[in-house]
Amino acid sequence: MKKILSFLSCCVLFTSFTQAQSIRSIQNSAGWTPGGMYYELYSRATGDSAKPGNVLKLRTTQKLNDSIIYDPAKMIIPAYQPVAEPVPYDFSELWQKLKSGDSLYVVQLMDTFILRSPDLVLSNYKKGDSIKSYIKVLEIFSNDSIAKIDYEKQKEKQLQKEIAVITAYLGQQNIKTTRTASGAFVQVIAEGTGSKIDSGSVVYLMYKGMTLDGVVFDSNMDDSFGHTEPLELTAGIGNYIKGFEEGLAMLREGSVANIYIPSMLGYAERPLPSIEPYTNLLYEVRIQKVTK
Repeated sequence: MKKILSFLSCCVLFTSFTQAQSIRSIQNSAGWTPGGMYYELYSRATGDSAKPGNVLKLRTTQKLNDSIIYDPAKMIIPAYQPVAEPVPYDFSELWQKLKSGDSLYVVQLMDTFILRSPDLVLSNYKKGDSIKSYIKVLEIFSNDSIAKIDYEKQKEKQLQKEIAVITAYLGQQNIKTTRTASGAFVQVIAEGTGSKIDSGSVVYLMYKGMTLDGVVFDSNMDDSFGHTEPLELTAGIGNYIKGFEEGLAMLREGSVANIYIPSMLGYAERPLPSIEPYTNLLYEVRIQKVTK
């Protein structure tokens, strides 16, 4: 339930493996970077190449050997990658070669990572593995401020789509709710008669987190997830996902409620291991105690 903060993600990046394969007919260049990383660049683009300080708007497909490990179909919002000084055997060696509309194919060998930085190699990678990345440059922004404006527009567009999905779901289920300022929905099952939850209140609660399909991913209401003690939190200081915090602010000691949360007010592109990116959430909560 911890709040996830992200704007510029480094591990990002083409819409599909099939599309990536088709661009080979327009290959412009191929070779090895100074750090020894193989690449193929495909371009019909005109205009300036990316420069330090620019931000690339990207989509990618990434494969470990023959298995897709980074699927753009699950990453609705493109990634925003700052162009910084190159690091050997890293995508950053190629950023300044790219123009808006370019496509890039990169091969990284796990043997090289193991040789150069063995302590940084995750346990699910092994000697002989290769990572193949197919990168599409959607747009290049001149600076971080302009890129962030575009990113916020993308987020708002996705949020409105998710709000519409949840609204339709609630209507189909005939569930009466109150909407929060940002777009979460609170169904109060029991009003509660104790102190209201305000910013700074210390709250003790029981909760169950699930998807709208009923798949439970966390709970302290039973021992399924290894913790049954009440969750203690300070309300309104931003330590938890926005939709959860806004929902709690509509409750008081003794309340029982369901909080329906669009993914953009939840974990968005960085969910828990047991749920997919951009999954809308439902939290069942029981407020046990509120202190000021």
